[in-house]
Amino acid sequence: MALNYTDTAVLLAAYKEQKAPNTFLQNRYFPDGTVFTTAQVLVEYKDGNQKLAPFVSPEVGGKVVRRDGYEANAYKPALIAPKRALTIDNLTEKGFGEALYGELTPEERAVKITADDLTEMDEMIVRRQEQMCAQVLQENALTMNHYGDDNKLINTKKIEYFNGVNEAVYTSSVKWNTADADIISEVAAIAKILTKRGLPATDVILGTEAADAFLNNEKVQKLLDNRNFNIGVVDPTENYPEATFLGVINCKGRKMNFIQYDATYEDEKGVDTPYIDPKTIIVTAPNCGVTNYGAISQINFGESLPRTHAEKRVPLHEVNGQVREVALRSAPLVQPRHKNAFIKAVVL
Repeated sequence: MALNYTDTAVLLAAYKEQKAPNTFLQNRYFPDGTVFTTAQVLVEYKDGNQKLAPFVSPEVGGKVVRRDGYEANAYKPALIAPKRALTIDNLTEKGFGEALYGELTPEERAVKITADDLTEMDEMIVRRQEQMCAQVLQENALTMNHYGDDNKLINTKKIEYFNGVNEAVYTSSVKWNTADADIISEVAAIAKILTKRGLPATDVILGTEAADAFLNNEKVQKLLDNRNFNIGVVDPTENYPEATFLGVINCKGRKMNFIQYDATYEDEKGVDTPYIDPKTIIVTAPNCGVTNYGAISQINFGESLPRTHAEKRVPLHEVNGQVREVALRSAPLVQPRHKNAFIKAVVL
């Protein structure tokens, strides 16, 4: 039986069978969390701390420990919804990679084109989510631009994960490409800021120019030459060609993973743009944040009333005149688990 490419439930099931693309920043630092049953996503995070549990007398049942305050807000994520058109020409002309005298019927070709479109649109959404992760790591905030069908900007929504002053920024004392740069001490100082808050600090993500300065530093080269530091170390970038594991270095008592990330994306203006600013480093740890999803409400093809889908991705088939359109819709929201769970520094 042929795939019913107009049915949302069938398209959703077909999409779920696909293997999700790997993305380093989201998988390591902002893994998938909750899929909410409402359009709004609850954002809650709290301060880290280093408090000790109190000693009490055996005659005392316990001592009340004050709970640390936490932020809790509800946001409606911007809808991500790439769309592809399926015209009569698409159904009658030979497709890319199809044999010159291929005998696909228009229905079979529609199924294949729809499946390929869903895959490509999912990859587009994955790249958008990776860009969202990179933005949160570098700005401690998230800016979402809303566009209309004519590709014109309608409005902009910004979420700041801090109150007043952004404390997830460190001012470098000296540029890393100078002879007197003490990179190891500076990384240790940044990591200490996190650990004093009770937050882990294990990774240093480097933009391309920052990575070059790091590798060209004489003190760093001597430490990297001591291969004993990397014996038995698991490469966290093994399955991600866009990330390069530069090694583990003991930064004044803290073993830090140094990771270069040089992946790029094409922005709205068609410009090839790095996810991580080339002159920037970010000190953090895995699972510093989470990606939650809002539910998608839509009127499915052939139905008259809206239906809400609590899914990470929801396909939608529509008919516009003689053109059939399929969209893949998602409402992700990238957020930190704790306040200032990462620190950015411009080092060049």
